[in-house]
Amino acid sequence: MRYVFVGSTGAIADVIRYVARRGHQVIVFDNTREGVEDLEAELGVTGAVVDLLNLQDLEEFGFSKADVVVIGHKYDSINVALATYAKQVGIPKVIVVTANRDLANVIRSLGLASDVVVVNDVVSKAIVSSIHGFTSVDITENLVVLVIKSNALRDYVGKTIRELKEDLEVEVLKIVSSDGEIVSPSDDRVIKEGETLVILAKRSDVERITA
Repeated sequence: MRYVFVGSTGAIADVIRYVARRGHQVIVFDNTREGVEDLEAELGVTGAVVDLLNLQDLEEFGFSKADVVVIGHKYDSINVALATYAKQVGIPKVIVVTANRDLANVIRSLGLASDVVVVNDVVSKAIVSSIHGFTSVDITENLVVLVIKSNALRDYVGKTIRELKEDLEVEVLKIVSSDGEIVSPSDDRVIKEGETLVILAKRSDVERITA
């Protein structure tokens, strides 16, 4: 499938890594170079540093030919404009990622996106639910965020994030330490007893991961 992402830093970068590593064609649009160049170097994706409100620039890279567009720029004015354009050109699936709950409701009411993900809601719900052990939060039709105690991944306690990612084909978004500290882990970080992991995974892999 052909994925287009608008925005290249923060949570959306983790989703880009997840999609690209599973062999999909990925184009990353942004109006600054830093995040785009990092992802190009790391993943070999196509990066496009353009004026995001110049539709001609977007189409030079085939924006409207995408099967899925994920729009998660730091400026919501850009998110709304590009969701409107994506709907106009008939892109089959449009996902908007925002931290603004009120804007998310407007986008939903106008039918500008197939899905709207409110980042703060997802993260806060995930962390609160973590006290109950394993839980999941739907992100898209095919992706879920799993919040799971390290006890439930006992085989990986004492192993690195890299080993977990490679074995289970997931992305580790955050770790909540036993004392409540939230960290963005490096691949070399060792998983400890009593921690909670926030993992991005394919829906079809949930049973295998949590077995």
